[in-house]
Amino acid sequence: MQTGAEAFRKGGGIGLLVALILAAGCQSLRLPRSTTMDGSDWPTGGGSAERRHATEHRIPAPLEQTWDYDAQAGFGTSAAALLSETVLVATRQGEVHAIDLASGDDRGSDEFGEAVESAPAVDRRRLYVPVAWEEDPLVAHDLRTGRSHWEVEDAAPVPGSPLLVQDRVVVAHERGALAAYEARTGRCQWRDAPDSAVTVRTSPVRSASRVLVADVAGRLRAISAKTGERRWTRRLGAPVYETPAAYDDLFFVPTTRGRLLALDARSGRTRWQFRVDSAAAPVRLTSPAIDDSLVVVAGSDGTVRGLHPATGAVRWTFDAHEAVAAPPLLTPEHVFVGTMGAMLFAVDRETGEQVWSHETEGRVRSMMPAGEGRLVVMTEPHEVRLFTSEEAGED
Repeated sequence: MQTGAEAFRKGGGIGLLVALILAAGCQSLRLPRSTTMDGSDWPTGGGSAERRHATEHRIPAPLEQTWDYDAQAGFGTSAAALLSETVLVATRQGEVHAIDLASGDDRGSDEFGEAVESAPAVDRRRLYVPVAWEEDPLVAHDLRTGRSHWEVEDAAPVPGSPLLVQDRVVVAHERGALAAYEARTGRCQWRDAPDSAVTVRTSPVRSASRVLVADVAGRLRAISAKTGERRWTRRLGAPVYETPAAYDDLFFVPTTRGRLLALDARSGRTRWQFRVDSAAAPVRLTSPAIDDSLVVVAGSDGTVRGLHPATGAVRWTFDAHEAVAAPPLLTPEHVFVGTMGAMLFAVDRETGEQVWSHETEGRVRSMMPAGEGRLVVMTEPHEVRLFTSEEAGED
């Protein structure tokens, strides 16, 4: 017969074993002190406050897949950021995963809510996480300690990526309010509420001193980044579900009705408009990729278009054969395009001619962060893949 002491020891041993198993299954999002935190190739959704989906780094084709990582849940259309040698990936399960960029190894993860639709914003050691289905929709997380520094409580969800403007974090809440929070404390600095009930699915975007937010009804509001005062409003007459981009003094706004508008950032007036003529269903355009000499936009019709940034004139087109939902990525030599047909293409940025392709084994719906010679691609159902330039491997 088992004695009471033996039963106690046995029960304690089982309890300790269970505790160890649970502890082994828990991770925190905390990076080692040796991790460099003073630089980022892709610190937020779209790669910058202008959401340009462009990089100055070369990624010469052809590429080869270096590693893949299972994130255990799917992604939104703008789901990753890069901090030095770490990929930070948000999932619709509410987690943010840290992945070693060189090896693909898991460096930790943490849960922030029911779903994180868009990329966090990174500022040195601090991560600002937007939560899309929770009453605490914005969390400031310290990557050194692995603890939350502050949270915005009892507010509408935040579906898009935060915007870092000096010492403030600007977010667009799902119900339309645009708010700026002090980066250090989380205190609200200003808030602009919509004039009527709206729904926002996009991230705020900045051009100089103005921040733009677009709602699903196609209404735009430009706000002073410093004071929160409204500068202008505009109704497009077409829904906006994908995040606009900015370059120089223009906002570039895509719609679900096949229009891309270039708007003066100071006045909201149209500089030029590009329209897709389609006898079939309206073409839903992606967020554009932009630099000083090219605007690239793709759409649900499977066509990728290179436009002149000053006029909107078509310079070239490329047929991707399947719908494109993810924003293209613009590099000094190529345009990278991922499709809903599970293909990844590299296109010559000057001519629009295909120079490389790869079957990804899953649909590409999310933006593609990039660094020197490296491209991060997220594919359905929940894989993160790193592609590296074969040219870089020869050096």
